[in-house]
Amino acid sequence: MPQLRRALGLVCVVIILLGGLARAATQGSQFHIETWETEQGLPQNSGTAITQTSDGYLWLGTFNGLVRFNGATFTRFTTANTPELQSDDINYLHEDASGRLWIGTSVGLVSYDRGRFHRWAGEPALDRSAVRPIAHAGDGAVVITTDRGVWQLQGEQMTELVVPEANWPTWASRAVSDTSGQVWISHRERLFLRHGDELRLQAHAPAAIDMLAIDRDGTFWWGQGSDMLVTWRPGGFPV
Repeated sequence: MPQLRRALGLVCVVIILLGGLARAATQGSQFHIETWETEQGLPQNSGTAITQTSDGYLWLGTFNGLVRFNGATFTRFTTANTPELQSDDINYLHEDASGRLWIGTSVGLVSYDRGRFHRWAGEPALDRSAVRPIAHAGDGAVVITTDRGVWQLQGEQMTELVVPEANWPTWASRAVSDTSGQVWISHRERLFLRHGDELRLQAHAPAAIDMLAIDRDGTFWWGQGSDMLVTWRPGGFPV
């Protein structure tokens, strides 16, 4: 069940990031840990996405809206007070190199920049899509994966990328940028690299890639199932 997997997968991340906002204790290297729940202003105690933007705010996605946290109080954005949001189910949050926050929802894509929300409704297919991982490329493009395809924004122009296969169920996909600014996307057991306006197959893993990350040395780390962690470098698996 996608909602349950998202909530459970973020438990450890939420604890770490919220703990990082806690006040340092006055003695030694100990930290004072605080917990925030619905009693302190969260719309619900389960999170679906989390990121900290360059202005210091912590943004949280939930099944019941978007939340901004300044370290003391929560500000909630929902379909009731933010008409640009077409759904309160927030799937993914990502800040690009320009400081713009991208908000992937179960019904379309929204961005937040300089205090204003913007709904990307120009493309009907994108506007109806459930948006999942988002990554930004070194050339300034923002790459958006959805359950209806993969899109990229360059400047203010949104275009759909050419995918190498039909039936693209991106609930199982991930998108990450490497240190050189290239965007990699996983789909089932395959790994693709963005080249211009298309995706090119680079590797075929032994099993479906559930999670994907790239470290500073260019090594890929991905999870396969519940008990396997794989490392890979380009050229490691045959296409």
